[in-house]
Parts: sequence; structure tokens; C-alpha cells
Amino acid sequence: MSSRISTKELLRKCKRFITSDFKDQIFEYLIKEAVIQADSDLHNCDSLHPMAWDIVPYDEFRCNAPAEISSVTAANPGVVTATSYDSEIAGHGFHDHSVIRDIVTIDGIDGMEQLNNRQFLVEYIDSTTFSLKSLSGQTDINSTGYNTYGSGGAIYHSGFVLNEDTILADVNNEWAIKSLLQNVTFDGYPTQPISEQIVKNSPLWVDVSSAGRPVKTRQWQHMTTSSLVDYYLFWYPAVDQAYNIGLNYQKEVPDISTWADSTYPFHPPEAHDAIWHGALAHLVGTSKKIQRSGEKSAAFNLEVLMGRVWTTKWEEDKTRIKKFSRQLLSASGGLGGITA
Repeated sequence: MSSRISTKELLRKCKRFITSDFKDQIFEYLIKEAVIQADSDLHNCDSLHPMAWDIVPYDEFRCNAPAEISSVTAANPGVVTATSYDSEIAGHGFHDHSVIRDIVTIDGIDGMEQLNNRQFLVEYIDSTTFSLKSLSGQTDINSTGYNTYGSGGAIYHSGFVLNEDTILADVNNEWAIKSLLQNVTFDGYPTQPISEQIVKNSPLWVDVSSAGRPVKTRQWQHMTTSSLVDYYLFWYPAVDQAYNIGLNYQKEVPDISTWADSTYPFHPPEAHDAIWHGALAHLVGTSKKIQRSGEKSAAFNLEVLMGRVWTTKWEEDKTRIKKFSRQLLSASGGLGGITA
């Protein structure tokens, strides 16, 4: 079993192979940046799979049974009144949108047919009523110009807009969500991804006649502001009852920012030596760039001993770490579909 190496010790190991004046803050900065870059490179060294230790399972979601519609007002926005088919649920059963947004498909309305075979976001009002928004969440559904509601209709749960704050509530902001992974399960049964192009060209996506346990899923990342991403998860067919949902996401860890003996990089100990090897390899390249720039005094001070060794070692390390990660993925059953 390899030993952990703290962020401060990573710096010390690098400095042992560099000839420079360590009182110079510029060289301290260059070494730190090289360590940060090597740490980041390891998280992305496998182009086919995320690193095993960057995958986080999440199984706190449960989809909802369909609900029977009893009325829809002609208003902006129109208000839907519905009751869950599940007798143990009081009201429609859909989530308060301030916590989790539900994606729903409507079908079977007599009268206000303009709502049929379409998907919307639920805008929760209370336990028995809600309004509808466009999938982007930007536009209320205005039903004032629609046909008058007559009777019937059902609303089917077809997906979630995943709330990052809810998912990450227990990790103290140690990481963000980088992406959702395709291996989604319903009551433990896996689903297969379906492309956006197939969805656009197939009316079956909003066909609820075969409602049951989902067998396909798709994802959509929607930018709501320049810095905020909403993670949409759709499934097909729409569900006929409540199912437990299992998913995995890839975490986005922050760059190393604390240089202390008690702080460690977000990698298992088996990868820690590779970080300082990679930092030295990066510094070899930095030294060569300085030489080409004509800054001879700086080039003289920044010299990495055994430079060729570190560039070779770094490539070997990345191959080793990638293999180690894939072995972990394979041993865990691929976390529902990811295999080596």
C-alpha cells in the first residue's frame, strides 16, 4: 500500500531536484503551478472513463406515480389540479420545485388538447395544484388561448432537473458535479442511453401508452447563467409507479490551494508520487520555454535535474494510474455499466 503525500511534501520533493534560489517567490509560484497542473492532468488521463475515485454514486431520488388531472384553468399560467394514482399519496405527489424540479408528460386530456403529448417542468403551487413551465424553465405555459378543458388526462413523471445543492448537501462544498454518467438504474435495473437526435426524430419519446419501468435515458446540460449548469435527466418510457433511481456523477475537485502537511490531493495514495513526477516533467518544459525566451538569468536558476528521467517517468505514471483506475472500475462491476 502506497503512502499518502501531503501537498506541502509534494513541493519539497520537487525542490530536491531543482536548482534555484527558493527564496525567490517566482520559482515558488512556478513549482506550485506545476504541481497543480500535474494533479489536474491525472484526473483526466483516461480519455474513455473518469478516474474511479472521481465517480460518486447517488441513490436518494425516487420517481413519482402518475397523477389524474381533474381540471386545468385557462390562465397565464394555467393551473393544473391533479391527484396521484398512488392511494398512499395525498395530492399530486410531485416535488416542490424549489428543491427538485420534475419533468412531466401530459396525455389524454379532452378539451385542452394543446397540452397532450408534450413535456413540461412542474411549478409547484401546493400539494394538489401546480402550473407548467417550458423545459428551459424560462416561460410559463399560458393556456388562455387553448381550448376549454373538458375532462380526463393524466400527468406522467418523465425526468428530473437535478439540483446540485441538494445532491452535494453532505460534502461541505469539497467538490462540484462535473457531469452525470450514463449508467442510470431504476430499482436496480440498468438503462441504455439514447441520443438527442433519436429523441428529436421519434414521437415515441412522449408516448405514455407503454408507461412502465424505464429502459432508456438521456441527459441535457442547460446553462441558466454564465456560471450555473442545470442537469436534466429524462427517461423512457414514462413511469407507471414509483421507482428508486440510482445514478453516478463525476465530481469536479478544486485545484490544490492549501500547501500544508495535513492536506492531501484528491487522489488515492497510489497516485501521489505521480503528481510530483508530473510536476517535474512540466517544469522541464517550463525551463526550456524560458531558455527560448532569452531570459538567460531565469533559465540558469530554473534547472530540473535528471529532466529526461521525469518526462519519461511521467508518461509511465499516467499509464499506470489509468490501468489502476480501470481495475477499480472493473472490480466494482463498472458502477452499473462502466467497465475497463
